[in-house]
Amino acid sequence: MRRLIHCRTVLIHGVAAFALAAAASDGRATVRLWPGASPCDTTLQACIDGSANDDTVQIQSNGPIDEDLNVNKPLSLVAAAGFRPAFDVGFGITAYYGPGAGIAWSMTFDGLTFLQGGIGVRCYSGNANITYSRMDVNAVADSYVGGALGINNFGSGHLTYTIRDNRVRLNDAAGMDAIIVSSNNAGTFDGSIHDNRIESTSPPAISDEGIVIIGTGALAPDVRVYANQVSGNLAYGIYVWVNGPSKVTVVGNMLRSTTTNSFGIPLTLTSGAGITLDAEIFNNTIAGFGQGFLGNGAGISGRLSGNLFAYNATLAIHQQSSTLTEDHSLFFSNGGPAPVLGPGSMIADPKFARGIGDMRLSAGSPAIDAADSAALTTLLANESIGQIDADGSRRFKGATSLADIGAFEFGDGRLIEFATAANSGVIDNTLLNGNSAALPQLVQDFNPDTYAAAAYDPGMTALLYDGSHFDVIDEDGTTPTANSAYNVFAPASGTGTFLHTSSPANVYGFTTLVDNAYLNGQGGRIVLATHRATAGTLFNHPLGIVFGFGHWFITQLDGQSGVDFASGLGFDIYAQDPSLNAFVWTAPAAGTSTAIDHLLLNDEPCGRVYVTNGNLNPHPIGVKYAQNRWTIVNLDLGSMPQGAEFQVVVDEAATQFCRYDHLFHNGFDGS
Repeated sequence: MRRLIHCRTVLIHGVAAFALAAAASDGRATVRLWPGASPCDTTLQACIDGSANDDTVQIQSNGPIDEDLNVNKPLSLVAAAGFRPAFDVGFGITAYYGPGAGIAWSMTFDGLTFLQGGIGVRCYSGNANITYSRMDVNAVADSYVGGALGINNFGSGHLTYTIRDNRVRLNDAAGMDAIIVSSNNAGTFDGSIHDNRIESTSPPAISDEGIVIIGTGALAPDVRVYANQVSGNLAYGIYVWVNGPSKVTVVGNMLRSTTTNSFGIPLTLTSGAGITLDAEIFNNTIAGFGQGFLGNGAGISGRLSGNLFAYNATLAIHQQSSTLTEDHSLFFSNGGPAPVLGPGSMIADPKFARGIGDMRLSAGSPAIDAADSAALTTLLANESIGQIDADGSRRFKGATSLADIGAFEFGDGRLIEFATAANSGVIDNTLLNGNSAALPQLVQDFNPDTYAAAAYDPGMTALLYDGSHFDVIDEDGTTPTANSAYNVFAPASGTGTFLHTSSPANVYGFTTLVDNAYLNGQGGRIVLATHRATAGTLFNHPLGIVFGFGHWFITQLDGQSGVDFASGLGFDIYAQDPSLNAFVWTAPAAGTSTAIDHLLLNDEPCGRVYVTNGNLNPHPIGVKYAQNRWTIVNLDLGSMPQGAEFQVVVDEAATQFCRYDHLFHNGFDGS
C-alpha cells in the first residue's frame, strides 16, 4: 500500500503538470499575474484590457488598488494565492459583456476586498455563468446594476450564478441591496446564493435589503438560497419576485431585522394563467421583522417546514393568496392572532442563547430534534445542498441524528484548556467530566480568546481519558508544557463523529484506512482527527488525514522513517460537508507557518479554529493569531512545504460569543 499511495501521488502530480503544459502551449486561456509581465506591468486596467477572452488575471498585491475597473470580456479576476487584494475607498468594478444569442460565457471574481465600493456585472446577451466568491465588501452605495454585489441579466439569454462565501457590510444613506440578482427582459435565471454573511449598520431611518432575486417577467427554474446569515436594519431578508413556472428553495438561513416595517422572506409571483412558484422554505430562523413570511400570489405553493418565527411584530406568516402548507414550526412572541398550527408545530420559548442577539439554541429548547428530519434530508439531497446549518456546521446531530427547528443546530461544545504545573493538563470541565463517550478534537492555540498563552509545547499532543477526565498529554509520555493552551472541540454525537481504531485489517504501511459509511467515497468532506491515547499507546508521530482510493486514511506523516503504523491506536474523528467554515487550506508558500485567509478570521482575534494536517507536512501543528491573521504554525519550527494541505473548521458560534463577551465585559471597549 505504501508503494501504491506513492505511485498515485506521482501520477496525480504528473497529470497536473501535463495539463498545465498543454494549457500553456495550445493557445487556450492564459493565467496572467498582476503586477507582472506586459501587458500587466502598469495598471490593473491595462492588464485586463490586454488579456484575451477567458484568461485569468491573478492579483498578487494586497493593494490598496486605486482604480475603477471596467471589464468588458469574459475572464476571471482573482486573488493570487497568499494575497487579499483591497480596492481603495470609492473604487469598484463595472463588468459587462454580450457576445450574441446562444453563446456561453463566464466571469469569476474571487478573493477581493472593497474598502468602500462594490461590483456589478451586466449580461447583455448570450448564456452567462457568473461567480462571486470570498469577497469582502463594505458598501455605501449600489453598484451600477444595483447592490453591493450585483448581477443583471439584461438580455434574453440564460443566466447561471453562484454567490458564495462572501461578507457584505452596508452603511449607506439611501437604502441599498447587499446582494441582488435581476433579470429585466424575460431571460431565465437560476443559481445558488449560500454561505454569505450580510450585515446592515445603516442609520435607523434607512432600510436596506439582504438578498434580492427579481425578474418580474423572467422564469427562475432553480433558485437555492441557503446557509446565509443576514442581519441589521433590513426591509427584506430574502426577497424573491419572479414569473413562472419557477422554483425556489430557501433553507437554513438566519434572518434578523432591527426594523418592524419589514419582511423576512417575502415571495411575489407575477400574476397570470399558468404562472406558478414552487417554494420550499425549510429550517430558517426569522426574527425581528414586521412579517416573517409573506406569500403574495395565487400561484405560490409549496411547504413551510421547520422554521422558527420569533419577535415578528405584525405576523409570523402572511399568506396573501399563496397556498403553502406549514408544519414543524416554532412560534414565539409574534404579533397578530395566534397561528393555526400545522403538524408538529408549537408555540413555545425557543430558549435562544442570548435573546435576539444570538439565536442559537440553548439546552432544553423545545426546538431541539423537533424538525421533520426525513423531509429535510430528502430536500437537501434533491437540491445537492450540503447537510449544514447557518453556521456551516453539521445539520444533523445527537444520538438520533435529528434536525432542530430553525437555522442553527444545537449540541456541539467547546472549551479552552490551559495546561498548568498544577493541573498537568487534566481538563476539569462539566462538558467532558465523566463523559467517556465524548469524541473531542484538540489543537494547540497560542492566543485563545484574545489571550496570549505564556508558553507553547513544541511536541505532539493527544487526549487521554483517565476514567473521569480527559487529559492533554504529550506523545513522548511527559505532561504538556506548563501554561500552554488548547482549543478543545467536543462535537455532538451522531453522524460524522466516531472512534477509529487501527488494526491489522486496516493498517497498510504507515497508514490506517478509515472505513465509515459517512466518509467512504466522500473525498470532499472535511475531516478532523485527534489521537485518543490510552495507557501505553502513545503515537509520537505527526498525523495527517488524506483521501484516496475511495477512502480516508490517517497517515503517519513521518512514515518515510520506515516505522509502520501501529495497531490498537484510537482516533477521534469529526467529519462534515464543506462550508464557509469547513474547508481545506493550502499553504501558498513554503515556511514554518501559513496564514489562513478567511473572512470571519481576518482581523478577528476572537477566532476559534480547529485544524488537522492533511498531506506533505510532517510536523506537529498549532494555531496562532499574528499580524491580524490566524496562522497554522509548525510547533517544532520545521519547514512547511508549499502546497501542504490542512483540514480546517472555524467555530463561528464561539467566535461570536468571544467578541460579545469581551466587548461588554473585559476588554475591547477599554472598560
